[in-house]
Amino acid sequence: MEQNLNYFRELIRIMEPKFYEHLTKHVDAMELLFCHRWILLCFKREFQTEAALSIWESCWSSYATEYFHLFVCLAIVSVYGNDVV
Repeated sequence: MEQNLNYFRELIRIMEPKFYEHLTKHVDAMELLFCHRWILLCFKREFQTEAALSIWESCWSSYATEYFHLFVCLAIVSVYGNDVV
């Protein structure tokens, strides 16, 4: 889990620098507690069942990377990150 979070921090730093900067300004925000559930539950509670099944299938296929789930997390941050900031 910690390795996934480390990779995710790097993805945020590279792809969403404004959001990353926002996280660095808040105590414990870099723990990424908001996405522990995303990774642990593989988005089961975040999406409708059919969408979650499609996402799981994409993650499990390991087509381009075995870390596809982290790119899904990054997509969520990309969509909602500005609302947080």
